[in-house]
Amino acid sequence: MNNLLALMGRWHTWRGRKPIRVHVKGFRDDEGPVPVRPTGCLLTGGIDSLFTVFRHKDEIGTIINVVHSAGSEDTAITAKPDPSLQTFSKHQGMELVTIETNMLSAYPEETDALASMAHGAGYAAAGHFLEQSVGKLLISSSFTYDQLRPWGSHPDTDRLLSSASLTVDHIGAETNRFEKLRLLSTDPHFTQHLSICEHGPQPGDHQNCSECQKCLRTMIGLDLLGISPEDAPTFDWSDYRPEKLKTFLLPGHVNCSEMLEEAQRLNRSDIVDVLTDVIDYSQKYHWIVRIELFLRKRLAAAGRHKAFLKRVRHFIYNLLNIKFRTLETRSELHDK
Repeated sequence: MNNLLALMGRWHTWRGRKPIRVHVKGFRDDEGPVPVRPTGCLLTGGIDSLFTVFRHKDEIGTIINVVHSAGSEDTAITAKPDPSLQTFSKHQGMELVTIETNMLSAYPEETDALASMAHGAGYAAAGHFLEQSVGKLLISSSFTYDQLRPWGSHPDTDRLLSSASLTVDHIGAETNRFEKLRLLSTDPHFTQHLSICEHGPQPGDHQNCSECQKCLRTMIGLDLLGISPEDAPTFDWSDYRPEKLKTFLLPGHVNCSEMLEEAQRLNRSDIVDVLTDVIDYSQKYHWIVRIELFLRKRLAAAGRHKAFLKRVRHFIYNLLNIKFRTLETRSELHDK
């Protein structure tokens, strides 16, 4: 109960959400020690969660993959396992459990708050769903300690999602994403299963679209680390060109700044030029990115007017004489 109250207090500080009053008549007093159960790790195939598996592979016994669906059924272990994660978990000697959930669609009014406040709680719920077989749950960080901001998974809140039978730990906040990728690059069994696409797993020969900003950022990172296409087969390298990243106006540029230092060290002038351009553009127009993100959160219900709103957006960009670029605004959830 104390954890729940502390968690709501933190969310109130972040977002102004009023804590819910909870009345409990009594607590169940279980007798006997809690049995030792394996550690579970949430895994999407993203850099953050693969890093957690890499660092804690001697401890982890169960890999948990949460699949989001639009259905109305209760959470259930019914989703078809991801073949890539199935192969990966088997190689690591770990059990793969796939959980299908409708938490993205069950409460439409909360969807926009999922990244900024609620996804850690959603993932913890998956761990509690498996508490008979998992005793500890590892949730991978999205940011380093010096980058922390109000977010769905956070070192101050994840631990508060624990219970007497399940410990929840926040992992990886001491290491930035490029350094995580560097570590993963030492073992091709990890880079061969990267699934980071902005649009989710893709059908066909390559799991990543290789065209969105997340794919391009990761491919540039792999390029800087000297990873061959054979060791990163989930990407389509046939038309890889770092300059494609210049077509995006990014909400932030921390990951690009991390790679820029490496590109400068390696004298990769082609990548230095691209990353410098992307970072400068991101900084110059960060104000309009913040306005768009704010409006999208407040006007989520206006999705049915998407075509009209896009025209308005183009008009405003032209009026302000801003060179239009693709604006990527989805959360970093899938980096995990």
